[in-house]
Amino acid sequence: MRTIRRTTRGRLAAGTLAAVAAVALAGCGTETAGAGGDGGGGGGAAANDSGGGSSGSDGATGGGGGDGDGGSSDEETVASVRWVPQTITVDGEETPRPAWADRAFLTIEPGRAEGGGGNSGGHTGCNYHGADVTVDGDRLRVSDHVSTMMACPGRPADFERNLLDVFLSDPTFEVSEDGRTLTLTNTDTGDSMTLQRDDSAAREVVGARWVAQSVTANGEEKRWPAEVDDGHVTIAEDGTMEGGSGCNSFNGEVRVEGTRFHDVEFMVTEMGCPDPAMEFEGHFQAVLASEPTFELSEDGRTLTLTDIETGENMVLTRDEAEPAT
Repeated sequence: MRTIRRTTRGRLAAGTLAAVAAVALAGCGTETAGAGGDGGGGGGAAANDSGGGSSGSDGATGGGGGDGDGGSSDEETVASVRWVPQTITVDGEETPRPAWADRAFLTIEPGRAEGGGGNSGGHTGCNYHGADVTVDGDRLRVSDHVSTMMACPGRPADFERNLLDVFLSDPTFEVSEDGRTLTLTNTDTGDSMTLQRDDSAAREVVGARWVAQSVTANGEEKRWPAEVDDGHVTIAEDGTMEGGSGCNSFNGEVRVEGTRFHDVEFMVTEMGCPDPAMEFEGHFQAVLASEPTFELSEDGRTLTLTDIETGENMVLTRDEAEPAT
């Protein structure tokens, strides 16, 4: 058997706002870059070219603090987490997230993507959006923003507009000591947004058997061949995982947290199989070993794993017939 693990851990983005933009197109409609208006919940998506500073590495749980024993860097406290907006404060008036915006979320994956939009972004309650984000001390530098431009009847545009105004302002950020609350602040206006950490998607990934349906490499999507053994992975609550990658079986460990697989390491048997089994196995193992981000569909049945360095991804579906034990 041979051991596979990720050998580089830099968060270099790689043109994969497919994780947001592709879902947006499938679930919403047209993706558009450019300035948004105020009418009927249209998604304001003005490009923000504020650049991007160097990634910050100091600080514990607050914005721009000093080092501390056992503390995490600023980037680590905010990155690869699904953050759900709770309140937005504009001109001193705090407004809670309206009930219709229950789909709203924000995810930060620092780095710059090759195409329009980036690896960061989420949903405003009406539209999907994406951007490049770099962490500069206690500030998020946001650029290359794109958004779908859906009109959402009956949903006032104020919440979406205010959310994007804060996000696109290159806001400062502060994460609470318990890591559960994120506050973004527009330093020009004093407007702010509070968000809470949401780990529900990670809990849904664990304990299920996921079966590969397709892989995408170099921009080309390939369906998993019927003649190749199922590519599948099951992750237990204790972090152990096992599965098959098309030819060989594997077992190992992973930590599923926020919106990412962390600390992936697994051992693989060394059987030889004819193509296309080995081709698809290579894609499967490469994505899994990359410590990918993950996107779970609203119905919880489809899981998309994305290597944010290469843009390669893999789509898996929940195996309802064989629940994990």
